[in-house]
Amino acid sequence: MELEPLALRDVTGLTLIFASLCVVSCGWVFFFGSAWLHVHGRTGYIGIALILGGATAFELTVWLLQPHKAAKHASHRLRHHARKLRGAGREQAQPMTNAEFDALEDAVDRSSAKSPD
Repeated sequence: MELEPLALRDVTGLTLIFASLCVVSCGWVFFFGSAWLHVHGRTGYIGIALILGGATAFELTVWLLQPHKAAKHASHRLRHHARKLRGAGREQAQPMTNAEFDALEDAVDRSSAKSPD
């Protein structure tokens, strides 16, 4: 059994979210790198522009494509696939009768009495 692939819209949404988060992190690196090196000028402004642009792209992607629904749908499909691989049902253990429990308890007591601890 194989999982069916995600729809193109879902793949696009998840890819755009990942890409926008990468752009935002690069912007933070540029911005803090310029502050750390005491560089004044373009590097700081490029970082701010990347942060704002990446955040805007992230928000638009989440608002328009709603990829969180795609991720939720994919996790449900994965769980369904795992259930199919595991099998429909497991055999339930039959409850022990009092006589079986007493016999098992006596056997455990005898084995613990024989072995010196």
